[in-house]
Amino acid sequence: MKRKHERRFTELMTVPWMHEQADHWGWSSAATIALLVTALVLLAAWIRSEVRSTTPLVHMRMMRIPAVWTTNVVALLRCLPVSAFVSLPQFLQTPPSEGYGFGASYLFDLIPS
Repeated sequence: MKRKHERRFTELMTVPWMHEQADHWGWSSAATIALLVTALVLLAAWIRSEVRSTTPLVHMRMMRIPAVWTTNVVALLRCLPVSAFVSLPQFLQTPPSEGYGFGASYLFDLIPS
């Protein structure tokens, strides 16, 4: 059972790790592309295991129903602005010396006078 949990952790962390390291390795480097291919293969393996499982985490057969997958897509698109609202102030307040961010102290720095 422990092995299954380890595999799911690997599946979840492959894409964020690739995204983090791609700036150092280069977006078209062999390592970045290999991690992306690995993530796609692990996703396919996960979908296959979910379809065959007697107690799946996500019922893939239900995802064929248009009302189900469109609801999931709309929910994802609805959550993206909320996460941007939470993370955008932190990004704006990060000093430029970190390599990203604008160094704004608060919203008033962004309003032109």
